[in-house]
Amino acid sequence: MELDYLGFLCLNLLNLNQKFKSGYEEYWKNRHIKNEVEFSFQEDLVNLMVEILKGGTNYDFSTDDRVEALFEYIGQIEVLENKRAAYIYDLHRNGTVKKEREEFSNYSFADSQLLRFELNDRKKEGKFFFYNALYSDPIQETVDGVNVIITFKDIQSLKLQGCFDFEFLKGARGYADTFEKISEGKYRFAFACIANYEYFILDMTFSELTVENFEYDWDSRYNLLRVE
Repeated sequence: MELDYLGFLCLNLLNLNQKFKSGYEEYWKNRHIKNEVEFSFQEDLVNLMVEILKGGTNYDFSTDDRVEALFEYIGQIEVLENKRAAYIYDLHRNGTVKKEREEFSNYSFADSQLLRFELNDRKKEGKFFFYNALYSDPIQETVDGVNVIITFKDIQSLKLQGCFDFEFLKGARGYADTFEKISEGKYRFAFACIANYEYFILDMTFSELTVENFEYDWDSRYNLLRVE
């Protein structure tokens, strides 16, 4: 999910700020990006990207002594994204990827809104309330927006990362999500939402889950967080 967020920032920087794009292309004109790079989430450079994006086209990044390091970092991110895309393509082309025919695999949270979540450490459970998740009905061959409560049970690991301003989260939209089977009886779910170039990432492993629909009144919002 971190790479998804960084890819989002890079895409916006290079498409919305022509001055930055020109500087980036000029920097790499007579240089070669290394093909062997390792992923790292460099907070200082990530914050610089956010500052430039929020500052708009009038933001003067040319005097910042970190700008060349940022050009290098963005080049590395592009290499990693291209490698990941090629890897996923090969998996699908070779038939290695087999979609788990489980109810949850028919949901997409990439454009949904995380309204609220409740964590119960004693029970190792978490409830997550999603507004406007997409549900793909394999029988009717339709896609509908639904409001769902996902209850994850027997949570084995949980990572919450990014912006913990819950007013921000109420307005953030999902950007990427993933659901995968790690081993028999063990699954991973990860979700990233973004607003105003800030991010929040949820990443967990668990054994069971339940899905239920709920009615949502937009005018009377839920409180976002409850921890027991």
